[in-house]
Amino acid sequence: MVQNTEYVKNLFDEIRKMPIETECVEFKEAKNNFDFDELGRYFSALSNEANLRGRTCAYLVFGLSDSKHIVGTTYKNSQQSLDQIKRDMMNHTNDKMTFNDIYELKTEEGRIIIFEIPSAPFGIPTYWKGYYYARAGQHLGALNISKIDRIRNQVNNYDWSAQIIDEATVDDLDEEAIIKAKNEYIKKHPHLGKEVNSWNTITFLNKTGLCLNGKITNTAIILLGKSEKGYYLGSFEPQITWVLHYKNKITPEDYEHFKIPMIISIDKALAKIRNLKYRYMAKEQTWFPNEIPKYNEWVLRESLNNSVAHQLYSKQGRVTITESEDEVVFSNFGEFFPETIENAINSNAGTKDYQNKFLAKAMVELNMIDTIGSGIKRMFEYQMERYFPLPTYDLSKPDMVNVTIIGKVINDTYTKLLANRNIDLHTTIVLDKIQKNIEITKEEYETVKKQKLVEGRFPKIYISSGVAEVLDLRDSYIKNKGFDDEYYKELIIKFIKQYGEVKRTEIDKLLISKLPEILNEEQKKSKIKYLLRKLSMVDNKIENVRNGNNSYWKLK
Repeated sequence: MVQNTEYVKNLFDEIRKMPIETECVEFKEAKNNFDFDELGRYFSALSNEANLRGRTCAYLVFGLSDSKHIVGTTYKNSQQSLDQIKRDMMNHTNDKMTFNDIYELKTEEGRIIIFEIPSAPFGIPTYWKGYYYARAGQHLGALNISKIDRIRNQVNNYDWSAQIIDEATVDDLDEEAIIKAKNEYIKKHPHLGKEVNSWNTITFLNKTGLCLNGKITNTAIILLGKSEKGYYLGSFEPQITWVLHYKNKITPEDYEHFKIPMIISIDKALAKIRNLKYRYMAKEQTWFPNEIPKYNEWVLRESLNNSVAHQLYSKQGRVTITESEDEVVFSNFGEFFPETIENAINSNAGTKDYQNKFLAKAMVELNMIDTIGSGIKRMFEYQMERYFPLPTYDLSKPDMVNVTIIGKVINDTYTKLLANRNIDLHTTIVLDKIQKNIEITKEEYETVKKQKLVEGRFPKIYISSGVAEVLDLRDSYIKNKGFDDEYYKELIIKFIKQYGEVKRTEIDKLLISKLPEILNEEQKKSKIKYLLRKLSMVDNKIENVRNGNNSYWKLK
């Protein structure tokens, strides 16, 4: 065990910079003690997560708070006891796995322990006492079947998109598609322009990863195959289907199917989307509205190309584009390998694991998708620059990914915040969830609360009065927060004075539109009931009287 060396200091500094969202680092205070069983579960979880993310190891740090402040630890306060931990760990893990090393670092603020945990072996998940564990946010959970399969399938390393079609030849590829592929490749690698033009077709296909040693692959047929050659890929030929479907209609207005070659069909499918002009006010102190296309073309293209690249073709489904009045939804069968949008945003370089490695790599070479995975962050940034809603990823259905791109402003407050305040991407993601009524975590709430962007009691939150003053959005603030009780009580008194006797339904009609919009219908009626009770039983100003089957409120 290395103590107080420059290496350990540098290692600690690097670990401290790592975001927790990488799932491969965990900080624990462990000031005095730490349960051995829990230590083993973290060993299993972090080992498995390191494997899934292509890392050689993970780290568990004692003596450090979640906010990365040094608090110090006295856990196993000797080299002998730490060495014993390494030996004890071997008794409960597969293949007698244990820590690569345990480092001890003494600082002015306190003692630190760094456990270096090896990545799970290729194809073999790491267990603790017979159970497999994984990270679930900042908590431990069971390693789900999907992750277990991903690790175990590493042995097979099967990639459907890389499979060779023995009976296929270059003659089965579309000439127009090959020309387009060469042009896109030169755009990606402009320094190779002259050289590419001297290559014959097979050389080009080998160089770009569409063929293997001159053999036609599933990838080559998907991207460049003649439309009538789809049968090579199975009984259900890959397709992109565009559907125009208004939300208030039962049946679609229009639809069209697009077969291979996908490098051409993608352009044709995207051309069906009606990208009209959209006008909206975002910046304060301007008389001129923004006028832009409803959709950013790069965002649309990246969304569709990702659907084609990550489609689970064995499911024999099609990639679908569903266009409605103000949004476009891209759907494909398959798994979202970053697992969460936060992982995709934070990693910045995507994931090393994906549905069709061979196909995705070829699409990168042909300038069809961004460096694998990083395009998601760019999509978010482009929408943010337009002050529009961010892409919405629906991952609720197993083996299905739905991505919604919204082409209009859905909340003026959100749009004006982005346009008039310097807000980072992570904060924007939280605000975007709020405007879409998507549930946020307590941690996300604290992020926007600290910046005084919202008010209200979690989870019912709304734009804060401070921001309303800056952006001249006082009306929006009042609609969400409402007035104080005295204002509503005075309205009731004046209403009864004017008409003598009024029914409860009449009082409801008077107040419901004036109560905070954040309340639902039932909550608004409950609020009115409270106000009437207070006026009658506490303030002693009104009373309820009955006249047959009807009851009325009148002044005392």
